[in-house]
Amino acid sequence: MQRPRFFQPAVGDAGAARVNPRPSPVSHLPDATIKHLELLQPVISRMGQNSFAVKGWAVTVVAGFIAALATQVLRSKIIWAAPAPVVGFWLLDAYYLRLERQYRNLYEAVRRGEVAHDPFCMEAGKFTSGASWWSVASARSIVAVHASSLLAVVGLLVWNSCH
Repeated sequence: MQRPRFFQPAVGDAGAARVNPRPSPVSHLPDATIKHLELLQPVISRMGQNSFAVKGWAVTVVAGFIAALATQVLRSKIIWAAPAPVVGFWLLDAYYLRLERQYRNLYEAVRRGEVAHDPFCMEAGKFTSGASWWSVASARSIVAVHASSLLAVVGLLVWNSCH
C-alpha cells in the first residue's frame, strides 16, 4: 500500500520517517499580525461559549415552566409572564452571535491586512457585514432553540387556560 505523498520521507533523508513540512497558511504574515489574530481567536471562542450557555439557560427555564405547569404550581396569572424570559434569552443569544460575527469579520480584515493602520485593534463594532440584528436573530442556530421554546411555552399557556 502506497502512502500519500505528504507522508513520504523527504528527499535526502535516507529513508527517515519524517513528514514533509507544509507551508503554514500564515507564514507570509508579519509577526504583529499573527499576534493580533491570536488575540482575536479566544474572543471569538468566548462569544460562541456564551451563546451556548444562553441556549442552555433558556432550555432550563422552559423546562422549569413546563414542570411548574405540570405540577400546577403556577396556576395564577403570573404564568403569562413565561414568554418574557424566552424572548429575553433569544435577544441575549442574538447579541452574542452578533458580537461573534463582528469579531470574525475583524479577524478576516486583520488577516487580509485591512487593519494595518490600527495595530491590535479589538473594536469589532465597525465590522458589521452580515451581522445585522435581524440576520442574527433569525439565524437557524438561534431560531431552532428559541422559537421552539417560545412555541412550547405559548402552547402550554393556551392549554393551561383551556383546562
